[in-house]
Amino acid sequence: MDRPNPTRATIRAPWIAVVLLLLAQGCRRPPEPGPAGRVDRDAGPAEAESVVEGPALSPAERYLDVPPYGAELVDDSGFTLATTFMAPVADRGDLDQVAAAIRDRARRGIAEVERTLAKVDPDDPEGPQLVVKFRRELALLHLYEGDFAEADHQLGLAAEAAEDPLVPVGLRANLEALRAVAALRRGETENCVACVGPSSCLWPIAPEAVHLLPGGASEAVDRLSAYIEQRPEDLAMRWVLGIALTVLGRDPSGVLPLEPPALDTAIRRLDNVALPAGLLAGGPDMAGGSAFDDFDGDGLPDLFWTSYETDSGARLFLNEGDGTFSDASADAGLDGQILAVNCTHADFDNDGNLDVLLLRGGWENPAPLGLLRNLGGGRFEDVTRAAGLSGPIASQSAAWGDFDRDGHLDLFVCGESRGGSLESSNLFADVDSLDGDERSRLCRLYHNNGDGTFADVTDPAGVANGRYAKGAAWGDLDDDGLPDLYVSNMAAPNRLYRNNGDGTFTDLAPDLGAAGPRDGFSCGWLDFDNDGDLDVFATDYSGDLLDFVADRVDGPAPRRDPGFGNPGPDGFAQARLVGRSLPRLYRNNGDGTFTDLAPELGLDRVFLPMGSNFGDVDGDGYLDLYLATGRPGYSYLMPNVLLRNDRARRFVDATASSGTGHLQKGHGVSFADGDGDGDLDLFVQLGGAVPGDRSYNALFRNPGHGNRWVTLKLIGIRSNRSAIGARIRVDVREPGGSTRSIHRLVSGGSSFGGNSLAQTIGLGDAEAIESVTIRWPIAGAEPQVLRGVPIDQLTEIVEPAD
Repeated sequence: MDRPNPTRATIRAPWIAVVLLLLAQGCRRPPEPGPAGRVDRDAGPAEAESVVEGPALSPAERYLDVPPYGAELVDDSGFTLATTFMAPVADRGDLDQVAAAIRDRARRGIAEVERTLAKVDPDDPEGPQLVVKFRRELALLHLYEGDFAEADHQLGLAAEAAEDPLVPVGLRANLEALRAVAALRRGETENCVACVGPSSCLWPIAPEAVHLLPGGASEAVDRLSAYIEQRPEDLAMRWVLGIALTVLGRDPSGVLPLEPPALDTAIRRLDNVALPAGLLAGGPDMAGGSAFDDFDGDGLPDLFWTSYETDSGARLFLNEGDGTFSDASADAGLDGQILAVNCTHADFDNDGNLDVLLLRGGWENPAPLGLLRNLGGGRFEDVTRAAGLSGPIASQSAAWGDFDRDGHLDLFVCGESRGGSLESSNLFADVDSLDGDERSRLCRLYHNNGDGTFADVTDPAGVANGRYAKGAAWGDLDDDGLPDLYVSNMAAPNRLYRNNGDGTFTDLAPDLGAAGPRDGFSCGWLDFDNDGDLDVFATDYSGDLLDFVADRVDGPAPRRDPGFGNPGPDGFAQARLVGRSLPRLYRNNGDGTFTDLAPELGLDRVFLPMGSNFGDVDGDGYLDLYLATGRPGYSYLMPNVLLRNDRARRFVDATASSGTGHLQKGHGVSFADGDGDGDLDLFVQLGGAVPGDRSYNALFRNPGHGNRWVTLKLIGIRSNRSAIGARIRVDVREPGGSTRSIHRLVSGGSSFGGNSLAQTIGLGDAEAIESVTIRWPIAGAEPQVLRGVPIDQLTEIVEPAD
């Protein structure tokens, strides 16, 4: 078939030119990146704004015992601050209005803070500390935009004001830590973005990934060393200092007593091939979702991803079949599909083409969804309004599933309600800055009418949730054939809605012991132990950088003194954890109950994952986990994590051996066999929540692990065409004549990242496939049993018509 012309004129064009120049001539220091639109210091805000009269310190700001920089949940990217300056949006159903308000908020903030700063009375005893406060805010807003030079200028002025004896000493020290973090982020931008290479930012840092432009990291080392002399108890900043030393090729062992990264020899190294595959033409981007599937119908998995950018849309890269991908985004009609922090794919109209739903408004305020109907060949049409999905909603996740088993995929959309015990500390945005009526924040269940439209059946179904939902996934908890719904909530118990079979649902999470963790994020159903019952994996996002570091220094511990580490006899800071931020792996006991096996399986660690997904990386028949980690703050430099499933006995950290521990902030995670060789490759959408924290995405090619495999592509006839919700059982004969069963659920996997719907199933050292059993997701269907399915190749399985 003819490919769309892979030409595209976007704001990213200069980036690829920079990369090619650097590759040709060697890395040179790039010009200091500036904001999307430099602020005219004489320009006022776009609209009239409130004026702060008589600036004064709050009681908390007068408190002299300032906690260490890393002792609290710090957002040093400027995101949280910028959200407070966002202009009101008259029509949240208008994507252009929403984008304009987001694009302009840092500029508005800078103008307002500068006006407030000008009103500080130099004779006021609190004047110096007020200057420090407002200069720091200006720096954060410039850091948000990626204007590191102006941010450092403002922090330098803040440091001068902090020399006043009335300014708390701890505040002066924390300014030094912030300047160090900003310098390190500048170094990351220069070396991992403008000077990107195959090993850039992969943990542990290889010699070829040491920063060639060392200025940012060197400055960070100097400033953090000075800071830690004053505040040696700050574990979090010790971790950041260790990162800075490592990227310079220096030994960090004297900073924190960390064990060397474990090497799990069962997993071979997966090389990051994004550069030779042509994916850097997509430019570095901000946080977004991903799907790794066949969007043009040629049998090869393509890459679709979104980004929280306000000026460039979603991207489609078509798989050319030779290890490269071509950018077909413009011809696909994706240029205007901006601000999508996540996406989920399925064939909602049963025409054989995979469609995509875009999620917007997550963490912030209501915005329109985007339902993109695939017209064939990877060309999309926005049918959101025609489908009845145009109402704005604050959402980051959604899940496709046929809850009434009529052959048409229904849609559950997460809403982020402000009710319950939600506080600003749970979020990136200030709770008081969130707007929109509560109806635009409730979850929604849309019934597919089968004619291209959807009907809102949330109220009769009883699934509005009324909590801050961050993830959702369909699966069958009790094996009755009816899809049940798991909803992961922030600052509230999770839901496990049992499908009653009459269009209504009942939350059984508390009764079944599956309501944790306390601050949920991505989630999904999988059969991790191949016993035929679907289990639930639910991530937790309640921790901070100190939790993450303390977990690695001290290991499991019951509590931590709030905000502080405690110096130990060896000179290193110890920490005691309070309510550890841990994921849950709820094993389905097969009797309608669940047991959390995370501690027994080695998952009782602080990961702080945003995205996650499942895939059998080593082909042994057991699903492994990949966690895409981080928070918006620039100081949250922590490697993404690959956890190998050791035959359901334990999950082993295979990050170092696999080479997949990218330090940039991970979001969408997608597995697919991109090159048709029988093993799963891994795509990770990378980038932060602010324009200054962009990153290139990563594509990790799996070299194979010598195991047998089969890829099963299911085509629904009576069921939904995507076969989402189908259950697969593969019985294999192993050496010696024994048999075992491997189970899969057809889905995109976890709620933040989309796997290929074609199931590439590792068979270990199996000699042959005895049988394949399919339970189709349609009412009244009998299991379909196939024999003679060939091993080590792809097989299409079509559902019987009756």
